[in-house]
Amino acid sequence: MTAPTQLDRIESKVDRLEQRVNQVAQLALSILTGDQIMASKLEDLTADVAAETSVVNSAITLLGGIAARIDAAVAAARAGDDAALTALSGEVRSETSALAAAVAANTPAAPPAP
Repeated sequence: MTAPTQLDRIESKVDRLEQRVNQVAQLALSILTGDQIMASKLEDLTADVAAETSVVNSAITLLGGIAARIDAAVAAARAGDDAALTALSGEVRSETSALAAAVAANTPAAPPAP
């Protein structure tokens, strides 16, 4: 068997470099894919937080509105209009039921007991 020539050694080094370049390219692709997945999950989380904030703000508005309507109904009752209190009572019951149903529908089930 003859000793490797300089060309054989160069070809061998080029092959090793090509393998390394392929490894780096695969690693870069893997990192890019991971970044894309992470970006997608971040977008999902951002949307979830925005939706949660909207729901919380809606609940705050609802509760503030109920307080204002109670004040108005009490003032009307003091002026002799008892129908305002009866109407408000029905509205509060209806809104309470709707809010309870929405909370129940959007609350994850409890994890099974160990």
